[in-house]
Amino acid sequence: MKPFKAIFLMVSLIAIASCQQSTCVEQEAALVEMEKVLEEMGSELKAISENANIKHIGDLVHLVYFSLKPELSEQEFSNLRQEILKLNGINFLNDLEIGTFENLGDVRAMDQFTMLMQMRFKDKESYQEYQDHPIHLQLKKDVVNYLSGPPVTYDYIIQ
Repeated sequence: MKPFKAIFLMVSLIAIASCQQSTCVEQEAALVEMEKVLEEMGSELKAISENANIKHIGDLVHLVYFSLKPELSEQEFSNLRQEILKLNGINFLNDLEIGTFENLGDVRAMDQFTMLMQMRFKDKESYQEYQDHPIHLQLKKDVVNYLSGPPVTYDYIIQ
């Protein structure tokens, strides 16, 4: 039994046990109302957790490192970003993130890459489906105009 339900049950039993004849009906009605409110709260909490994009053990994370042409204008960079964000149209792709390199002075940093794209899939099969998805295939064609070299990928399973 979940702690939340156990506490509710204990409070309910105490309230019913301490109930006097004249107030029992009122207290029972109040308990029924409390139970309805708690059920609604539980449903709301479940919806919030499902929409929170919580990472799960076993999910596949796909990283793509891009070396952009140094002469890209701000407008071209913005266009590239918009092209990448179209991947959000793939319903089984989760947590799409885009970032640019930030030099923090670490000599080990992969500063040859200007931009990173990261996303998550529930399994390898979803990733394979992504590879053949028309939105992804179009992005692969469009992104070439912005790159100074081929993208580099790194994939891992969350443990």
